[in-house]
Amino acid sequence: MNTQSVFHIGVNTYKEVVRDKIYYVFFLFSIFIIFFSSILGRLSIGESRVVIMDFSFFSMEFTGVMISIFVGITLVYREIEKKTIFNILSKPISRSEFILGKFLGLLMALVLIETVMFVVVVIFLKFNHVDVSCWILVVFGSILLQIMMILSCAVLFSAVSSPIVSGMFTLCFYIIGSISYQIVRLYPARDGAYILKALYALIPNFSKFDFSYQYVHHLDIVGMSVFTAWGYGISYVVLLLLIASRCFAVKDIF
Repeated sequence: MNTQSVFHIGVNTYKEVVRDKIYYVFFLFSIFIIFFSSILGRLSIGESRVVIMDFSFFSMEFTGVMISIFVGITLVYREIEKKTIFNILSKPISRSEFILGKFLGLLMALVLIETVMFVVVVIFLKFNHVDVSCWILVVFGSILLQIMMILSCAVLFSAVSSPIVSGMFTLCFYIIGSISYQIVRLYPARDGAYILKALYALIPNFSKFDFSYQYVHHLDIVGMSVFTAWGYGISYVVLLLLIASRCFAVKDIF
C-alpha cells in the first residue's frame, strides 16, 4: 500500500468535492435549520433548550449524510464515465489505493464542513444561553463516525453500480441503520427470534452513536459505551472499505 498515492488521490478528490455546488447547498440549508430552531425554541414553552439542541445536532448529521450520499455515490462512477480512471490506473496505483484515496478525499471535505458546523453550533448554543460541556465533543465524534459509515457504504456501492442504484442502496443503509434497534423488540419470545438477533448483529446500528440524547437530557455518558460504539463504527468502516476494494479489484472497467 503506497500511502503517498492514497494521499495524492485524496487531495485531488477533496479539491473536486469542495468545488461542487451541492456541498454548499446542504451546508447553507443546515445553517438555516440551526437558526430556525431558535424560532421553534421560543414557541416551545419550557423546551426551548431541548428543541434548539436537537435541531442543531440533527443539522450536523443531516449535512454529512446528504453529502456522503449525493457526492459519495458518484466518486468512482464519475471517474469511469469520464475515462479518467484509465489515466490514474496506468500509473503505479492499485485499485485499492484508488478506492481509499477517494474515501479519504471526501472524508476530508466532510470533516471540514462538520467542524465548521460544530463551531457554528457551539456559538449558536452559547448565544441562546445553552450550557455547553466538553461532552459535546463525544456527540460530535459520534456523528462523524456515523457519517463515515454511510460514506464507506456509498463508496462501496459506487464501486459496483450506477449512481441511481448506489443512492437507493446507500439511503436504505442509512434508514435501516436508523431503525435497526427496533429489530430485537420484534417477537422477542417467539420461535425464530434468534434469526432477528443474527440479522441485528449484521446490519448497521446507528443507535449506538446516539449520545446526543444523553447530552441534551443531562444523562450520564458512560465512557465504555463511547469506546464500544466508536470501535464498532471504525470496524464497520474498515470492513466496508475492504469489501469495496475487493469488489473494485475484480470489476471489469475496460
